[in-house]
Amino acid sequence: MAEITLQDTPREMELKLEAPKSHLPYTSTIMELSPSDLEGLQDEWRALVTTGEYSEPFYQPYWFRAFFQTFHGGKPAPFVIVRQGRALKGVLPLMRSRRFWGKFPARSLKGLSGIHSCRFDLMCESEHKDTIAESAWRALEDDSSWNVLEAHNVPEGGGFEALMRHADRAGYLVARWPTLLSPYLKLPVGHSDGLQNCPARYKKDRKRIESRLRKLQGEGEVSFEVIKTFDESFFQEFLRMEGAGWKGKAGGAIACNPTIIEFYRHALGCAASEGHLRMCALTLNGRRIAMELALVINNRCYSPKIAYDEGLSKFGPGQQMVRRIIQDLADKGIERYDLLGPRSRHKALWAGEVRPHANCFIFRPTLAGTAYYTLADRIAPMIKRAKYRRYGDPQSLGDETEAS
Repeated sequence: MAEITLQDTPREMELKLEAPKSHLPYTSTIMELSPSDLEGLQDEWRALVTTGEYSEPFYQPYWFRAFFQTFHGGKPAPFVIVRQGRALKGVLPLMRSRRFWGKFPARSLKGLSGIHSCRFDLMCESEHKDTIAESAWRALEDDSSWNVLEAHNVPEGGGFEALMRHADRAGYLVARWPTLLSPYLKLPVGHSDGLQNCPARYKKDRKRIESRLRKLQGEGEVSFEVIKTFDESFFQEFLRMEGAGWKGKAGGAIACNPTIIEFYRHALGCAASEGHLRMCALTLNGRRIAMELALVINNRCYSPKIAYDEGLSKFGPGQQMVRRIIQDLADKGIERYDLLGPRSRHKALWAGEVRPHANCFIFRPTLAGTAYYTLADRIAPMIKRAKYRRYGDPQSLGDETEAS
């Protein structure tokens, strides 16, 4: 049996689970942490996600700290910490909720993330993922404070899916709901044509975009700029441009919510200090007509946000900028361009491969847990399928012949 030790302090509660050394060489702890507590953890956390499959901006401590301080309001949150001796081997940041899917009363532990987090997972040493996930699961299993454990937009094959397998073996109910098919492009490093690996099926569409570029050049000088420090004036201009378009009208632009503005300001500022930030713009006669907020780490570029001047839509300024970005990244030796978010027609022109994500759920096998499981695994997918039959799958490419 595992030995559980409770240590009560005003701010921090630890649930320590020491597994038999002959089976698991790890110690898992659930710690209630505040944003300031992350300062003492960030160096070893950063080392954990510097290389390998978790060396992405969305797994860096600064990205979670920005979410923690803005969307979560800085309230203490439970973190599952997995160690081997003193060495950090796994981190699972969570938050407590009294709701499931925002509507149904539940005692829920959710991933410390949201739609602006892009993706979420149990971060761990990849070569020992299954064993680390098992240790993390034992700590969670012995924590009776929850009856629903949920993580949104988890990449396929990640640490949280390994956690689910151990929960399933322990008799818990698990459900996986596919969400994002995030497009990405493997760049032809060292090749003069950065677009070489773009999908052949859309070659004619890209030719039309090239013809639009010639028309745009007829309006004046077209240039491309890259800024690698956090520039507040660039950020403000991006907010205005995005807010003036369809996203602003739909209420989905960053500028529509002060909390989202603060999240990006904090996250991008920290990314710049780590050398990860890349702010790009396409200009016409010195005026920015398309802009991107991007992050580069481990020789890969990630594009969480793009905006463009919709008054120039006949020239396709957003697509012109993506075209220029791809060539620039290839010239600089970047190996991959991740367009993030859901698959769409305008992304598929450039990136043919996708990375599947899913919302993942673990339910305690109680009466309440079984009810939540039925909702997540049976009822909700049935409603989703009916909606797609009527309105179409938003990630289906369809049969359009040209992207706007």
